[in-house]
Amino acid sequence: MKLFVFRSLPLDADSRTQRNMGLVDKALTYSCTWEKDPSLANQDNAFNFPLSKSGNVIVRSIKYFLFLFWVPYIVLTHSKKGDVSIFMDLETVLLGGLAAKIKGSISVFDIVDPFAQTKRSLRKMGKLIDLIECRFARNADILMVPHECRVQYYYDMIGKGVISKEAFIVENVPNYSFVSDKPKEWRKQGRCVIGYFGTFDYGSRGLEFLISLAKEFPDTIAVVFAGQGAMEAELVNMSAEHENIIFDGGFNADTLTELYNKVDFTWAYYCPAISLHRYAAPNKYYEHLYFNTPIITSEIIPQFKVIEELNSGISIDVSVDSPSEVTRRLFNFLENRSTLESESLSSYWQENYSEYYINKKVNFGRILTDIQGNLNAKQNSNAGVAIVGTVGVPACYGGFETLVENLLDENDNFFTVYCSSKAYTQKPRTYKKAQLHYIPLNANGPQSIPYDIWSLFHAVYKSADTILLLGVSGAICLPFLRLFTKAKIITNIDGLEWRRDKWHVFAKRFLKFSERIAVKYSDVVVADNACIADYVMQEYGVEAVVIAYGGDHAIVKGSSIADDGYALALCRIEPENNVQMILDSFSRTKKKIKFIGNWNNSEFGQELKNKYQEFDNIEVIDPVYNLEKLFEIRQRCSFYVHGHSAGGTNPSLVEMMHFNKNILAFDCDYNRASTEEKAQYFLTVEDLVTEINQEKLINNAGCMKEIALRRYTWEIVRKQYFSLFK
Repeated sequence: MKLFVFRSLPLDADSRTQRNMGLVDKALTYSCTWEKDPSLANQDNAFNFPLSKSGNVIVRSIKYFLFLFWVPYIVLTHSKKGDVSIFMDLETVLLGGLAAKIKGSISVFDIVDPFAQTKRSLRKMGKLIDLIECRFARNADILMVPHECRVQYYYDMIGKGVISKEAFIVENVPNYSFVSDKPKEWRKQGRCVIGYFGTFDYGSRGLEFLISLAKEFPDTIAVVFAGQGAMEAELVNMSAEHENIIFDGGFNADTLTELYNKVDFTWAYYCPAISLHRYAAPNKYYEHLYFNTPIITSEIIPQFKVIEELNSGISIDVSVDSPSEVTRRLFNFLENRSTLESESLSSYWQENYSEYYINKKVNFGRILTDIQGNLNAKQNSNAGVAIVGTVGVPACYGGFETLVENLLDENDNFFTVYCSSKAYTQKPRTYKKAQLHYIPLNANGPQSIPYDIWSLFHAVYKSADTILLLGVSGAICLPFLRLFTKAKIITNIDGLEWRRDKWHVFAKRFLKFSERIAVKYSDVVVADNACIADYVMQEYGVEAVVIAYGGDHAIVKGSSIADDGYALALCRIEPENNVQMILDSFSRTKKKIKFIGNWNNSEFGQELKNKYQEFDNIEVIDPVYNLEKLFEIRQRCSFYVHGHSAGGTNPSLVEMMHFNKNILAFDCDYNRASTEEKAQYFLTVEDLVTEINQEKLINNAGCMKEIALRRYTWEIVRKQYFSLFK
């Protein structure tokens, strides 16, 4: 297992980045940072963004945009399933978190600072940015924060429940090898030496006040600065002009000990006007304990209660206190330094932090083990099967939806079904133990392409182990998707959709292309009919698995031999289903027919309905979705007329075969394969009229029932699909 730590700052700019790298074996840890000058970076086990931070506003904006995409590039090209990525800013988790999900690696979002509070220009949009940050926190496998108050910040800013998971708290505790016992250098000159080691920002850290102390009392106050930031150039100039203002450049873990050895106080001021500072987790609080150095801070920080108890520092408010007052208090503190009991600080450190990272490393390892165990358990139990390409469940549309409905009957909490929010007024989150995810697009028509693509990418984002793609509309994205996932993709290519008459030339070409892509980039191709499997072998040289549909769900209760004297037809009202041929044939006979279909969904259907409902023996019926009502209509018919000419094995046909009724089917390879050439077939109006008039001579009901029980039950179909999921 490798650990990748992503930060939009240079590695040396933030000691927390380096400490996070110590949560696992350092030989397996990689820093992924944006250095000020990548050409000078020489860290081992490091991936550095190849562009420097220099340039004007436009150049830096372009670099920033490129950095956002560099992060997922590193995740996708260097991590693998089971590796760990720690993202330490919103910039890094924004696309990096998605890449980690796609890659199947464990994602950790370390909220070092709420992003909205780190840049003044963003504070007007603070609540929106906080909500976005919370969304990524919820989606991460592990949420890490430097103090429990950081979670409280989001509750206070947004509301309760925004972060619904327990945070892994890793405080900003220093992890250095030794503490020097050399005497304080500057105290020999009778000065009080204050050190600030961190980021040089205007207005937020009280640095302007600190500088004014040094300038106003040059004989008694000295200040040592180390770090980097917006004020850096100004501090360099001041150090050249003022003997008691020292700029020591940058610092790291190795040099910080010597810096603390130079100072009497560490400056850790937090501005009461900045809301984030009330939720601070300052490094310098822990450093003042570790280096046994008094602290100058604000009483607003959560840790000030401990500082008061230990008498280890003073609080100030630069908006109220004058430089002379602060100077007086500093020297009083030093003169009464006996009240700063070193043993108390040492014992407090020993009790709370001496083995802090040893314990955190163990705890982090346990958390990773638990997450990996859950992932393995999920994989071993066929977990993570995402079903894409249907309107959704509960089924209210067609064959694929009915297929999904019946697959879920043996669901053990490992299915996710993608549903169209346009099709459901009520949107439950679960159904038959399956998780339902709603896409705000129509699942059929032109929107079916983006609907399927959206669903596929979300399934990969959610680390689905297996994807069952029903239909080929969204298959055009599979080559790209394959770059990010090793999920097993099973595609049911449906019934050669591109051959259907309802599509225009461009649509047919697109569907044919999608079919080709689906066959090439799927691990398993499913055909619902032997003729389609033959076509796939001849066209693409790929062997398809033949799995039809079950039809026994249509028998909702015990059937009886009944014949109310009418024929039955049931289908979507489309030209390829030979609807007009069937209606025309019955208009030439006296035999009654009940014809169920979605007549009002197209101009074609409305025209046929208006024309043929005038015949006394033709009853045009709108769709019937109630299975019990449909059962009664089916079991009382004389025979069933099936006009489908495309689409492989048609669900309505195999359902009807369970009713022990004679079948008249359009003469095509698909229907002959489905009925094993034991039904009665027609090709023209004349053929069908002849069969209708000779209905008493037709006797295939028993054969149809036998075939249905042998091939078209959901128990058989489920076993076939579940064998593919393993």
